[in-house]
Amino acid sequence: FFSKPFLPLEMSEDVQANAEALKTEGNNAVQRGDHAQAVEKYTEAIALVDTVHVYYSNRCAAFINLKRWEEAVADARRTVELAPDWPKGHMRLGVALDGLGSLEEAQKAYRRVLELEPGHAEAHTALQAHSTQVTKGGGYAFTGHSLCVSGLAVHDRTLISVGMDSEIRFWSLEDGQCLRVIKEHAEAIHAIALEQSSSPPVLATGGDDRTIRLWNAQTGECLHVLEGHDEGVNALLFHDGKWFSASDDGTIKIWALQAQELVVDADRGEGGEELETPPAAPVEAWTQVQSLEGHLDWVSGLAIWKDRLFSCRDDGTIC
Repeated sequence: FFSKPFLPLEMSEDVQANAEALKTEGNNAVQRGDHAQAVEKYTEAIALVDTVHVYYSNRCAAFINLKRWEEAVADARRTVELAPDWPKGHMRLGVALDGLGSLEEAQKAYRRVLELEPGHAEAHTALQAHSTQVTKGGGYAFTGHSLCVSGLAVHDRTLISVGMDSEIRFWSLEDGQCLRVIKEHAEAIHAIALEQSSSPPVLATGGDDRTIRLWNAQTGECLHVLEGHDEGVNALLFHDGKWFSASDDGTIKIWALQAQELVVDADRGEGGEELETPPAAPVEAWTQVQSLEGHLDWVSGLAIWKDRLFSCRDDGTIC
């Protein structure tokens, strides 16, 4: 999602504001997992302003989650018509075509994404998945995701995949069997990262529902849910005891594990008097400690060399 889409200059400010408010209501519905309500709000926004590509893109994403493929494809085509050089629009088109079963057209859409953004990880992964699906080459075919796979990680003898279907899947590298499926994200998952130095190892995932979820990479238990981004999460990175997240909202957020006091209600005696209660031990929680807001557009990737953080964005620059 974009937070500040282009709006025609000649349009009244009231109409623009109403359309943006409806888009925000749609985004909030997505956050709740109510994709049908999101479709209604985006449709109302489009009725007011039918030239904003983000409205069609957002509605396309809602249709994808509802598996209404034909409508998703139509919205994706309108998105790329309005914003032909926007990689995310072509990515949405590829995902929608995948769901519709139009594999060759989906491949063309993913290749167009790579023409516009050669380092686009999701498009690379989607094309690799298509190659396996079409050629059925040697080795195991890890089939199970209903939409394109957007990221991979390996822990011990387990392959972990995340997808546009909002699923996290754990696969055995020994026999190709799916060991576990987790579906707690409300939207498509774009980012995956693994931190293997801790005990247990921690898997991080993030996506269009704007949350970052930390998991026990061995058991699949959800350890923490981090909230703070206004739009979808595109990339995750662990460095020096901190998690870094990049988002469509143009920010990079830094998260650290900090001690927090646990508030405990005092016990009371028979007469209602407060009894002395021993202080509760502090608990540790992942907390946002910094937000970097220098980007003017969505941030698509992160890397660290020594103590220097690099980020890439939609306009083709690396900072």
